[in-house]
Amino acid sequence: MTDKIREAEQKIADETDVVRKMNLTIELISLYYYHDRVRGVSVADETFKLAQKIGHEVGMARAILSKGNCNVALGNYREALEQLAFAQSELHRLGEKKFESTAFLNMSKMREAMGDFQTALEYKYESLKLAKESGHIPVQSINLANISLAHCKLNNIDKALEFAHESLNFAKEHKDDLGWANALVQLGLIHIHYVKDAKQGLQYLNEALAKIDENPVIRDHWSLATIRENQALEYYKLQRYEDALQAAEESLAIYQKMGDGHRQPNPLLILSLIYSEQRRFDESLQCLQQGE
Repeated sequence: MTDKIREAEQKIADETDVVRKMNLTIELISLYYYHDRVRGVSVADETFKLAQKIGHEVGMARAILSKGNCNVALGNYREALEQLAFAQSELHRLGEKKFESTAFLNMSKMREAMGDFQTALEYKYESLKLAKESGHIPVQSINLANISLAHCKLNNIDKALEFAHESLNFAKEHKDDLGWANALVQLGLIHIHYVKDAKQGLQYLNEALAKIDENPVIRDHWSLATIRENQALEYYKLQRYEDALQAAEESLAIYQKMGDGHRQPNPLLILSLIYSEQRRFDESLQCLQQGE
């Protein structure tokens, strides 16, 4: 548990106003999203009951939205689809564009995971529009990088690079360290997987890692796990097995800490390949079995 989570929990415990307590708890779930998504789902349920008890419609919709966000990341897509669709509909009815933008953003992630890249792209554009209208800076920053990712999936590489650079410039302008790191990660992934320029891709990932190291608040975030996972794979290809091993182990540890079960097989497979090269066959097989 991070210091930021402890501080948030203590602030909630000290709060006496029930509406402020509810809003603080919803903000806490966003921290759990990065560090303990299973706990995030549980706290979202508790928050929904509190909002329902006091008749706070926006609070109810936001609690369901938070639960849906965590379930997307956990790979529970059926539940997430119902929760996000309900939250988006309610937030639209209530005129809450800022939070509705987040609903569309996470519905787009779910559609991507389901292979529906065109719908995902449409949701991202809608999320970006709502974020701009409501002045929601973090979602604007994330969406620009996510639109870049969607164009990659549709093989529009020039567009992908355009939006990734726009995301980076936007994050720099607004001093958004997390968005800054995300944009660098996206540029790294584009160059590694689509432009086929591993050297430039690794450079972007190293810059993203340095940006995360500057701000301890965003460490152990999925961006760090993604960076280390992709570094591990590229180091493996370069036969830098010790570097690959360290990166893969760190990536796996973060995914496990976050409860991100559907992404853990990636570093496990890389670990299996590394152990095989090192003739550590029992450990290689164990990683393969764990990743099934």
